[in-house]
Amino acid sequence: EGDRPAMDAVQSLHAYRRMLAAPDDSAVCWWYSGWTFVEIAGHGEIPLSSVVAIMRYDTETRSNAGCKIRWSEIGAFRNPATSQPPERWTNPVTGLSVQIPRSFEEGPGSYTIALAPGPGTVALTLEQPFAEVRELSAHIRRDGDRVFIVQTERKVRGFPLADGSLPPPGSASGFEAETILSFFAAAGDALADRGEFVPCQGIYRFTLSGIPPWMGFGALQGRTVTRGVISKSLPGAAIDPTGRELLAQIFPTKIKHS
Repeated sequence: EGDRPAMDAVQSLHAYRRMLAAPDDSAVCWWYSGWTFVEIAGHGEIPLSSVVAIMRYDTETRSNAGCKIRWSEIGAFRNPATSQPPERWTNPVTGLSVQIPRSFEEGPGSYTIALAPGPGTVALTLEQPFAEVRELSAHIRRDGDRVFIVQTERKVRGFPLADGSLPPPGSASGFEAETILSFFAAAGDALADRGEFVPCQGIYRFTLSGIPPWMGFGALQGRTVTRGVISKSLPGAAIDPTGRELLAQIFPTKIKHS
């Protein structure tokens, strides 16, 4: 099974849409659950916060079997020791007590997905406010009864500021960034022609090449890394009931669409 020929371009586009979005012009949600660490030489990985976020994907069919995915995201941070919303954070290296973001919003933005000239990938474009997109790629393969997608996004962007807002890419809080999203699903679901919801799971890693100034590390150099799991659901589902309740408190009107 591992020697199976690469999925052709049409199969790749079909599987990508079914796994990441909806097979029809409807909506799905992606739940992000992870931890953010600051990595500095000599200090190991310093936990900053845990995060819960929901991205809503609204799918619109385009010509030539492609589609546009309009997305928006709401998220909240939690104290890694208590799982409660953070108040302030004591930098363990410098001893400074700093304000820490409690929530954030991203979007609205969009992905445009089209047929690629070769097998095992799709043609991708991304519109994302507060980010300068540099490179996008998606690699799609079937291995036995499973289909795997690895999507890499390279851009210039920042981590939420202490007040939860997003910094402009060209500011002191904007860094080279890489997001790697890995998705996996049953081949029978990914390649079928059925119209119902397609189960899919994933993992992610978001790496900033620097440390946001508000964290209080001064001239120390390092990077900021968030890693975790992503879970697909229909709108209104509660993959993480506690996280959904927290998001509902912060975004009472927007949670209704997530």
